[in-house]
Amino acid sequence: MTVRVNKLSSKAKPRKPASAKRPPKRPATRRKKGQSLISQLLKWPLRHWKPVLLLVLFLLGGFISNLDRGARYVSRLRGLKKFLPEPVAELIFPPEYLTFGLATQGEELFGTVTKVIDGDTFIMKSVGGREDSYKVRMWGIDAPESSQEFGTTSADALSDKILNRAIRLQVAATDRYSRQVCRVFGDNEEDINLYMVKNGYAWYYRDYADGAAYLEQAEAEARRNKRGLWTYPAPQPPWEYRKNNRD
Repeated sequence: MTVRVNKLSSKAKPRKPASAKRPPKRPATRRKKGQSLISQLLKWPLRHWKPVLLLVLFLLGGFISNLDRGARYVSRLRGLKKFLPEPVAELIFPPEYLTFGLATQGEELFGTVTKVIDGDTFIMKSVGGREDSYKVRMWGIDAPESSQEFGTTSADALSDKILNRAIRLQVAATDRYSRQVCRVFGDNEEDINLYMVKNGYAWYYRDYADGAAYLEQAEAEARRNKRGLWTYPAPQPPWEYRKNNRD
């Protein structure tokens, strides 16, 4: 009796046991019908956008800080602020650098001082046709730095004189930090630059106001009468202090 043996074909595949099941397929994530990618992104919470916006601001700030006229272009961007939601506007346009206006040499500005930074620098909110904020560096004087001896006293003296008060500015120049370098006039047209030097709250800044004899005389008078910083035996000029702390 002949027994026939069926050999498995080399091409035949073994059957999988019935118990083995395929893993379920992950459903594909699709946008809802009629919903664009932009509309989805706009629904992101602000906390998701914040790192992206901060990176953009960092890159933009680095680019602008290396351009002499960069701040002029940034100043024009302030017009976009009113079209943005308040939290986004405050994030994109911080109150310090990006929102300051720029003036031209010889221009007169009127406004109210909103912040005193140190004895020769402050922020003014203008009034009239151009409602901008300006960062002002007082012309012809150099006050002690905030971290320097007598720096706080100098800043307090300037605050007592002009903070939250109306002033008039005569713009002499715009410096490399986009500050308006100005002569400042307060109540009854008092020369505030002269006041700071005459009372020993600041030095006459010869390097940037050479030939201003009235400021030179005011400093000599303050020295003779030992006013303000001249009560110290050997006060350090702020330009030397800055140089020593840079090195």
